[in-house]
Amino acid sequence: MDLKERFLKYVSYDTQSSEESTTFPSTEKQKVLLAALRDEMEALGMTEVSMDQYGYVMGTVPATPGCENAPVIGFIAHVDTSPDMSGKDVKPHVIEEYDGCDIALNGQLTMRVTDFPELEFFKGHTLIHTDGTTLLGADDKAGVAEIMTAAEYLLAHPEIKHGKIRIGFTPDFGIFPVEPEIAVMCEAAAAKFEDAGAIVEPVSFDFKRSAFELAEAWDRMITISGGLGTIEEIKAGGIDLLRDHADDLPDELIYWVEDAYKRGYVDFHDDEVIRTEVFDQVQRAFQDYDLIVSPTCACHPVKNDPNWNTVGPKEICGVKTEPLIGFCLTFFCNFTGNPAASIPAGLSREGFPVGLQLIGNRYGEIDLLAASAAYERVNPWMADYEITKNRTL
Repeated sequence: MDLKERFLKYVSYDTQSSEESTTFPSTEKQKVLLAALRDEMEALGMTEVSMDQYGYVMGTVPATPGCENAPVIGFIAHVDTSPDMSGKDVKPHVIEEYDGCDIALNGQLTMRVTDFPELEFFKGHTLIHTDGTTLLGADDKAGVAEIMTAAEYLLAHPEIKHGKIRIGFTPDFGIFPVEPEIAVMCEAAAAKFEDAGAIVEPVSFDFKRSAFELAEAWDRMITISGGLGTIEEIKAGGIDLLRDHADDLPDELIYWVEDAYKRGYVDFHDDEVIRTEVFDQVQRAFQDYDLIVSPTCACHPVKNDPNWNTVGPKEICGVKTEPLIGFCLTFFCNFTGNPAASIPAGLSREGFPVGLQLIGNRYGEIDLLAASAAYERVNPWMADYEITKNRTL
């Protein structure tokens, strides 16, 4: 099966995702294509082929003889398509040797070169488009088709020397603890620092507690050290917020204030121990590195609550999340006192800004600002803000 045939086969599967779902993957129909990919991997002769309960499909192109100890290379792609438009009953149209003219999608819709001047770059190429009533699904079934076709070729041509190649396909392209698209965008953005002369390497931490536990510890500490005092000061002024104005307060605030009243010094001390654990892990990383880079937030923006009490998600990538701060990777710096900055990593598929967090060493604000400026020099980002400023909401 060649690349075009494979791609046309994959887009025939409806794998539209859902923003409203609480399951993983977000729609069960994604698993139909994922199961087909698993079976195709096995038929091609890949090894270590598997598909787990969440739809993650993995397979291996074995290393060629003599290359068993070469570095392992991984290729990943996602099968889900956007929830914004249907991916069912896709009718792809193939144009061989595109002539550079307008493309009639159907009787009502036409892609005009005046509206899409980039079409001129594809003159003479083969184009595949829909009839305008559905998504095509090239994001990211084109990636899936490319990976599978490359794997088939390598398996058929053992004279091409290579190390072990691991391949993974994911539903909703999700990996803990950060939503998939954000993780990939931030990894690519971090690599830009190499263009500025930096060495970029993965850094690991050995936190003993889950992100949920750390976020709840932060909620407790900030309520005791700040929120509770404010409540008491207002009460001293003659206004008892919890007694007389509870209906005007968010449920989350009431919960944590009431929780704080039940706690004593030992509880606060236990949370200080947690804070110290985080501090030690972060400072240990700065023994080897000058800058720590991470996503700013673990998820895309959430919809505003019509009742003016917007909180984050309770779950990210199938993992329980604390909705007040747990989706935000910045509270670590509040624990540790390290300076941090959020710089643009780019725009998501839906056009939302994605932030890249830079964390500097304690009292290293000047280095942090210099790193932010260096990033902007090699990866100018102002145009992204022009796009978001001028678009119609």
